[in-house]
Amino acid sequence: MNGPRSLGFSPSLLHFEMNFPFTSQSHCEIKMATSKFFLSSLLLLLFVHGVLPRAESKTYWGDVDALKQLKNGVQPNSVSPGSCLGSWDFTFDPCDSLFSERFTCGFRCDLTVSGLSRVTEVTLDSAGYIGSLSSISWNLPYLQTLDLSNNLFSGRIPGSLSNLTRLTRLGLSRNAFSGEVPASIGSLSALEELYLDNNNLQGPIPATFNGLGSLKRLEIQSNNISGELPELGSLKNLYFLDASNNVISGYLPTTPPPSLVQISMRNNMIEGTIPPSLKYLNFLQVLDLSHNNPLLLTLMEDS
Repeated sequence: MNGPRSLGFSPSLLHFEMNFPFTSQSHCEIKMATSKFFLSSLLLLLFVHGVLPRAESKTYWGDVDALKQLKNGVQPNSVSPGSCLGSWDFTFDPCDSLFSERFTCGFRCDLTVSGLSRVTEVTLDSAGYIGSLSSISWNLPYLQTLDLSNNLFSGRIPGSLSNLTRLTRLGLSRNAFSGEVPASIGSLSALEELYLDNNNLQGPIPATFNGLGSLKRLEIQSNNISGELPELGSLKNLYFLDASNNVISGYLPTTPPPSLVQISMRNNMIEGTIPPSLKYLNFLQVLDLSHNNPLLLTLMEDS
């Protein structure tokens, strides 16, 4: 009996046949058309799943721009092939490619906001990078750690670092920064650790540092810091202060932070007597005031 006979379907082969009482030529034409249809469908499927996901970046565009600015601020001849910056390839999405051969290291993306990854940490390796931070907008609102220590960055520390309102750690140690410490750093109310030591910084410690209410550790030693040490009594969490090897002058503050465990102020130009308030620092273990102007090395009794 002539009529439709069977419908054969094999999903694994993406192939099917429909057997009708057509001529052999018509049957071949149908098979060819069917094959072309499934080949086109397969190519479309590969395009959708392989290409479209890369069309939209997984990293917020502003964060990508800030990372580009950082790399562009470094002299290319100081970027070695095996360094973090040497691997940054912005033809790929940074957060999506992190810890791959395209972005081996240098930052982290530990937060997703509105479906987009945000940069939360920038920590460069000690690779001898030469450059400046002055042309960077620092528009990284979710950044918590910025550490560029042990490199050769120079110029002024930009006041735009105050844009990093969630920053808890700022490490610029052992570079070649010069000029004064920007007063705007005092607005970083979440900052817990500040490392500015071993640079060529000048001028006084800004009085705005009194606004660093979360600060626990301040290292500003081995610079050319001058003027008097400001009153830091409002820093209730500060336990470590090192301002050694500078040209700080004048008298010691009369109201030091009560949480201090260590104070190092050696090799400065401090004068006068040690304030009696120091003997009420219950947690103090180290007090180093050696190599200053003559000091009365005994605590003054309350009058």
